[in-house]
Amino acid sequence: MLAGGELTVERGGRKHVLDLHRYPQILPFIESIRATLAGDRSALERVFHLEFAGSVARWNLTLVPWILS
Repeated sequence: MLAGGELTVERGGRKHVLDLHRYPQILPFIESIRATLAGDRSALERVFHLEFAGSVARWNLTLVPWILS
C-alpha cells in the first residue's frame, strides 16, 4: 500500500514500512507501475524515456529513467 509518502509491504505475516523520502530510488519504480496500469502516458513521460515495440496484440514497453538516458 502506498499512502502519505510511505510504502507498506506485507509478506509472510510481517509488515515492512519504507519512508520513500529516505529511498527516492523507489519512486520511479512505483510511478512506472501506477502510470502503466492507469494508461497515463504523460505521467510516464515525466519520469521515463519511453520506447514502444511490437504490435497491438504483442507489445513491449521499455522505460528508461531520465537520469540514465
